[in-house]
Amino acid sequence: MGFSGSGSAVTRPHTHSSAIVNDGGALDMDNVTQGSLTAGDVIYSDGNALQRLAYPGVPAGETLTAVAASTAPSWASSSGGTMQLVTSAVLTVDSNAMEFAISPAVQQADIAYLVIVLNSDVNAAGLGQHTYLQVNSINSLYDWQGSFIQGGVQFMQNQTNQTEWRMHHVNHGGERGAICYLWCNTVSEHINGLMQSVSEDTLQLNSLWNDTASQSEFNRIKIWMSDPAALMLSGTRVDVYKVVNT
Repeated sequence: MGFSGSGSAVTRPHTHSSAIVNDGGALDMDNVTQGSLTAGDVIYSDGNALQRLAYPGVPAGETLTAVAASTAPSWASSSGGTMQLVTSAVLTVDSNAMEFAISPAVQQADIAYLVIVLNSDVNAAGLGQHTYLQVNSINSLYDWQGSFIQGGVQFMQNQTNQTEWRMHHVNHGGERGAICYLWCNTVSEHINGLMQSVSEDTLQLNSLWNDTASQSEFNRIKIWMSDPAALMLSGTRVDVYKVVNT
């Protein structure tokens, strides 16, 4: 950049770098100088001049959005929902149970539902034993019903007033996994849910219900085997996610 003046007043080609003496100074962007920009700010053109879109910090589920073509971008919530990891737990030794707090507790008012993912294998003593799930230290009034398929044969299940949900039925193979969807009913404040679980030769699909009132959050998870000699093997993993409306 320059012009054909005379003497020492000639403006030399430059890049407006603040690191170079007499390089023209910082660019003026809608009365915001380069030196006043903060990390994460976005610079865009409105067709006439450079403009600054300030970064609002770490937006909760927001994305950089343009409402229509040739319009200025903005930070806005995207449509749909996002799945966010809440916590993970991994066994470092073989164990009959995994129990951990969700801290801070996940509030139902902030989510659509909670997702629990089990990735497990069991020892020989566990092959003929169930895997159980309990939430929020509630130990009564768990109901579930659905279907259990093994070797191509379907069985119907209907259990009421239990002390836990059956996360996985007995199976002939050790490897087992499950995905559990839970939510606190916003009217009754009971916990509702759906369970899908598999092993090497079984499939289980269940609806879940617990009628303990005043449940508006998820704060604790316990998963264990139905016999003390039955162990989940080291490396067994539980991931807890929350699905947030955006």
